[in-house]
Parts: sequence; C-alpha cells; structure tokens
Amino acid sequence: MQGRERVLADADTLPAPVTVVLDAIARHRATRAPLKQVLAELSARRRLGKTERQVAADALFAWARRRLDLEARIDEAVAGFGGVPPRRRDQDLCAVLAANPGLCDAKLPAPLDALWRTPLAERLPPFVRAQIAHLPDADALEQALLQPAKVGFAVDPSRLTRGEAILALQAQKPGVRPHPLCDTAIESDERIPLGKLPPAVRAAVWPMNPGSQLIAQLAQPPAGEWVLDLCGGGGGKAKLLGALGHRVVVCDIDRDRLQAARARDIPAAVFVLADGTAPPFAPRSFARVLVDAPCTASGTLRHSPDRALRLDAARVDAYSKVQQQLLAQALRLCREDGVVVYATCSLFAAENEEVVTPFVNRGEATAVPLSSLAAGLPAGPAMTLRPDVHGTDGFFVAALRPH
Repeated sequence: MQGRERVLADADTLPAPVTVVLDAIARHRATRAPLKQVLAELSARRRLGKTERQVAADALFAWARRRLDLEARIDEAVAGFGGVPPRRRDQDLCAVLAANPGLCDAKLPAPLDALWRTPLAERLPPFVRAQIAHLPDADALEQALLQPAKVGFAVDPSRLTRGEAILALQAQKPGVRPHPLCDTAIESDERIPLGKLPPAVRAAVWPMNPGSQLIAQLAQPPAGEWVLDLCGGGGGKAKLLGALGHRVVVCDIDRDRLQAARARDIPAAVFVLADGTAPPFAPRSFARVLVDAPCTASGTLRHSPDRALRLDAARVDAYSKVQQQLLAQALRLCREDGVVVYATCSLFAAENEEVVTPFVNRGEATAVPLSSLAAGLPAGPAMTLRPDVHGTDGFFVAALRPH
C-alpha cells in the first residue's frame, strides 16, 4: 500500500491488551517513563480486567527483553520495501507480534512475517553487559536476567508454618514449593491471587523475593535489641524482621514510602521520616543497622526489562556517591560490637564491592563473615545472589563491624 506512510500490518481491529501495549510503547518512547508505570496507567484508563492486564504485561515485557534485536531486524526488513517509510505504530506492532507469536491475528507481509520463525537474540545493552562482565559466568547471568522471574513469597512464621502456607498456595496453583535460600521463602511458577486465600493465610503471606528475605534475616539483632532499617522504603524487610520477633526503626526520606511501610502493620516498629545520609540518631545507638541502599536495581531486570536501557555511567556514579554516604552513617550509628549489613539489588561492582572495600582498607570497618550471621552461607564477608545460581533477583550483601 502506497501513501504518505506504508501500512505494514493488516490489523483493523486489535484486542484491547494489544492496543494498550502499543500505546504503552509509544508513550514510553516519548517520555522515557518506566514501562510498568505507563502500563498501569493505560490499563486503568482502558479498564482492562486482571486477565487482560496480565496478557498486556507479559506481551510488553517480552517485547522489551528482545527490543534491541527486534528493532534492528525490522529496520532491515522494511528497508527492502523501499519508497514510503512505514508507520511507527506498525513497526511496533510487528515487534510485539514477533516477540509474542499467537498474540493476535494481525497479518504481516512476508519479510516481517519471517521474524516469527527466526530465533531472536536476547542480549542486554552493551553498558549493562560491561558492568556485569567481572562476575563469573557472565553469559549465563545475562541470559537469566532476560528471562521472566518466578514469583516469591514470604511467610510470617509467627502466624503460619511454611508448610501450611505452601499447602494453602498449592490449592490455588500447583507449582508452589519452598525456596532453599531461607526458611521463610516460598517460590511459585505462576502468579497467585492472594485475595482468594483464606484470611488467616492472606495475613501471613506476602510477595517478597527470597534474596530480599535472606538480607533481612542477616540483619536480625540479638534478642531484645533494636535494628535500624536506614533506607526502609516500603517496609518489606522491616515487615519480615518484625514477623521474626524483632524491634525495628524504619527510616526513609520519602513520606509516601514511609506511609506504605506503616500500612504493613509491622509489630514493634517505629517510623522516622529522615534522610539516611544525615539521620537524627546518636552514635553507637544500634546493635544492627541495615543499609538497603538505593541503587540502579540492575539485579531486577527480570521484572523491569526496560530498566536496562535507562542505565548509564552517570546514574551509577550518582548512586555510588549516595551509597558511600549511607554506609558511613550506618557505621557511625552501629555499636562497636554490632554489625552493619549493606545490601543492594544491583550487580554492578561500583555500587557493591567498590563501595564497601574502601571502608575496610581505610580501617573504618572490619569485614564480618556471613557464615557467622546465618548457617549455610559463605565464610567470606560478602556474596552476590544471582538468578542463574540462587534462583533470586540479583543482590549484593556484605557485613561490616565499625572500628
């Protein structure tokens, strides 16, 4: 078809989830807003049901994981048509259908239809690949980060045993099992509608990655002591610490995040609105300090694949500066016989080892073996959790004692 623009796809009527996906791609391209945020807004505006929202989310993230290869191939294929350029929306539809064969009945011309039958490369952007190259078997890690994540849940052992929780979840979906990383963690192959669970189960189970749970467990203080969650965020780790019977001070700079933490109904918790780089606490006040530092979240690309395209050296450098300030404050606030647990959901050395090691080298802290904090962990003072090895998101965690 010739005209002001070439129409590539015969798709007069598309299912609502596909239309929302195309609108989300267009808005994301125009605004650089995260795909999750854009998809949530558009799904609500179009009043998609839960099933339609899930179809849209799966299709959109499948496109995002293969975006670099898809767009290069489509550009090459449409160049063969010559003449009038194709519509941008048609190119996006081609990319979505190539990433999600069978999504709808739209017909594509032969050069683009062939994309469906050609294996698609799944590669991270060059900047991200370079940042994880220092890790062992980086190729396997890269491929794991490009796959959808399993669903993780935490269970409150004061309300329900893990076995009881698993049986209740298995009544909803069969692929539910304990996760070996820690004794509160459960893993599922599929999403589970927690709202359909009995009230007692619903009160004791919540979504939480097993890696996050291990980090929270490493921050457990001695009996009767307080733990400071210096960057408490939405209170996920504080909730688990409270469920394990510990008293928690939850600190965060963001009022909305702190309010979300309050809504979790964490027992024996105190909430403080404050900047973790200048906290209002006396030195040596806490037996344990958890620094769940803000970061690039490069270890969570399975959940937000478009994040990989937003990462660059300037962003990493900005986070690294804040992380160093937070760790310095945590060491100041921790007792000399206490432990600071530093963690990120990043796989980049500049946010992890390169933040922690200078404090040890300058004599401001001593490394603490992780095995002294939890059974079955390495004897070293730090570890990197990864999806291909541990079945978790990507995390870094280290333990330090102040001097």
